[in-house]
Amino acid sequence: MVRGNASKWVENPAEIIRRLYCPEYVAGYFRGMTGSKEALVPNADQIVSAVKFVRMHQWDGTVSGLSAFYNTGELMKVDMAGMGLIEEMVKNDVSLGKDALVEVWSFVIDAVVLPDPEMDKQPDYSTQYLYTVHDLPHVQAVHTLFEVILYAKRNNMEVSKVALARIAQAIRLTGQYGIDYHACIDSEALLLHWVDPDWFEQNEQYPGSNSALTMKENLGI
Repeated sequence: MVRGNASKWVENPAEIIRRLYCPEYVAGYFRGMTGSKEALVPNADQIVSAVKFVRMHQWDGTVSGLSAFYNTGELMKVDMAGMGLIEEMVKNDVSLGKDALVEVWSFVIDAVVLPDPEMDKQPDYSTQYLYTVHDLPHVQAVHTLFEVILYAKRNNMEVSKVALARIAQAIRLTGQYGIDYHACIDSEALLLHWVDPDWFEQNEQYPGSNSALTMKENLGI
């Protein structure tokens, strides 16, 4: 339904989210907007704000209609659908305003979770919602972050130093989070070298690598 009349559905996304009420409908709304680049372009900044709105308010219960988001599984579906929409937008070079891009950097970086090592918290692998490691929200966030980095490079914009710092922290994690992050970051070594050779030199011998070789040796650099 959204894709069939996308231009109308993207005019006021925050208000539509309030009216949809149910997390399942909100997730479907975000998924429905993917593949509709022409409709997304004039409303891109509003869509970014809507994704941020959901991520900010889904736990506090202060926004009418969003209290149902307390269910962890439903929350995960909405988060991932919103993140998927952002990833679709940047992959297709949908133009983002300066403030919207700042917002995207902020909440995508925050989604790359850095657990407190003293808490020994593990990712939620509930099979009711997940199929592979790439379905995990924190892993999807890394994929999206790399797409935002590519978007910035293609459009001659500065790559966030905070984003690169978060990746550096992620690859130093131990435990299951560290394993998950290595699964998606190791393959992006060439991109990281291209984006910031100095960062690469400082981080290519990170602890916890599954390979006996450094990233540089793997790339033949």
